[in-house]
Amino acid sequence: GDLPAKSAVRQLFETHKEAAALPCYQDDERNLAGVISQEFRKRGLSADRDAVALMAENCQGDRMIAMSEVEKLSLYIGAEKTVRFE
Repeated sequence: GDLPAKSAVRQLFETHKEAAALPCYQDDERNLAGVISQEFRKRGLSADRDAVALMAENCQGDRMIAMSEVEKLSLYIGAEKTVRFE
């Protein structure tokens, strides 16, 4: 989860000369939808807007889950080249 500014671990890394603290942000649905569409294109596939929106909504901001789902769909889609909401 998010570390508050007063967290001892965060303060240690932010003040240490040989360490770093990097923010990691969860993707929102819009950003995740772009990632999903891009992954389909990399695989020579396309997806309709509703299918991408459904995937982005159900992957809860987790890019790795989204990419895994795209990979599964690309394996099972067969001769189809477009992922459809139906």
